[in-house]
Amino acid sequence: MISIIVPVYNASRYIEDCIRSVLSQSFTDWQLILVDDGSTDNSAELINNYLSDPRLKYIYKSNSGVTETRWQGLSKADGDLIMFLDADDMLAPGALDIVNDCFDNSIDILVFKMQSVVKSNQVMDVNDDYVCENIPGDRIIQLDMILSGKILSCVCGGAYRHSIISDCKDIFCNRLRIGEDTMFNLELATKKPLRIRTVSAELYAYRCNPESVTRSVNPAKFDAVKDAIDYLDKYALQNPDISSQLSGSKAFRKLLLWSTFMFNPDNQYYKCKSMRAEMRRLYFNAYTRLYPYLKIYIFIDLYISSWLSQKLINRK
Repeated sequence: MISIIVPVYNASRYIEDCIRSVLSQSFTDWQLILVDDGSTDNSAELINNYLSDPRLKYIYKSNSGVTETRWQGLSKADGDLIMFLDADDMLAPGALDIVNDCFDNSIDILVFKMQSVVKSNQVMDVNDDYVCENIPGDRIIQLDMILSGKILSCVCGGAYRHSIISDCKDIFCNRLRIGEDTMFNLELATKKPLRIRTVSAELYAYRCNPESVTRSVNPAKFDAVKDAIDYLDKYALQNPDISSQLSGSKAFRKLLLWSTFMFNPDNQYYKCKSMRAEMRRLYFNAYTRLYPYLKIYIFIDLYISSWLSQKLINRK
């Protein structure tokens, strides 16, 4: 059985599309666990319309954030495999069939691709010509790929063997609001030897929702990004031997996080001289991994003129 965990918070606008994308799967041995993180809209009322299907389970809890909410669902899951689905996203048609076909006893995590959509009717069917490939078991290679954003940037991008994550509450519920999934997967791969397989199919439909937490810009988000940078520093201090072998990908991750301040400059962290000095030290170590547009903007900002970088960013 595949247990699919959906954290719900004021998701009335999209939750029915999310549920229907699971109900319409041709693979039927699944369990859908909807965990309501203290919604104040009519999400519960809409979910109630689908609870006649015994495969759906609804849990209400007081508000505590997405990681605690997902963990609550995980603690109630009966499936051998675990998937995470956000309330404003959807599974592509046939997604669970492919997960079931590609996941066997030789792996712990199946990583799949995502497709970006605006409306539910834009979700594309999955092509049959997908390819599976096993990631090397070397821990440093896996950690480097996670930090570099090549795999497992978010828990929604993979199917996990239940037993591999069921005892990991300490690293799953890390209280981060930005980058929490990357850090969980990084610490999971540090803690345990993992057998990871990728599949080229786009099984997950990510909705471009300007109202989502990861896309909104406010002072709390800047603090959340700084918390993520500090958490990565803490990880490096706790794992010095491993961290020393991840200098390039670690620099990339920190610069990627810092760029949030650069693209939204009205915050204390962008103006922090010591942080800017650190980013200058990291830049060339991360250079080959940075996205082309980031290479340009960050270089101009850190080495030439922050005024010029802002002019170019605003013009874009």
